[in-house]
Amino acid sequence: MSQHPVFLIVHAKLAEAAKAVSHMNEVHAQQCGLQAAHPGFYSLPVHAESLVTNVQGIYTHLEAILKTLANVIDGFTPTGDAWHRDLLLQAAASDENRPQMISSATMDGMSELLKFRHAIRNNYASTLRHDDVFRNLALLQQIAPAFFSDIVKFADGFGSANASTAK
Repeated sequence: MSQHPVFLIVHAKLAEAAKAVSHMNEVHAQQCGLQAAHPGFYSLPVHAESLVTNVQGIYTHLEAILKTLANVIDGFTPTGDAWHRDLLLQAAASDENRPQMISSATMDGMSELLKFRHAIRNNYASTLRHDDVFRNLALLQQIAPAFFSDIVKFADGFGSANASTAK
């Protein structure tokens, strides 16, 4: 990983996000186990609500990692009404100064999670669509490991790019 000090912070934030993903997966597995073993005690609304809290929180955590990197590495963090989407676009871009922070596939998945997060916070927080919750859970379970891998790859590439330009 790059020697740049921001990656000390990013490494700690990645560990926190990984812990949150693990917790989310444990809660989901417990609820699935409850549904299978004791269907009378299982509640789909409770299961979905617990997942929504985790999915949107983890997405926000991943976004904060990108915001930290954009601010320190690029010296710019988007602002305005579309800053969340612009941050994803910035993270998926590369130029002669740095490689992509995240892959295009990770950006696409995170864009879908952003839409879900926005819908939860603004449109139907009290009337959850359970299918959407479980679809976005599955998406996050795919995107989180890809995001972690992308950030490690970025850190490694950033260190290499800086080393080669310093010569």
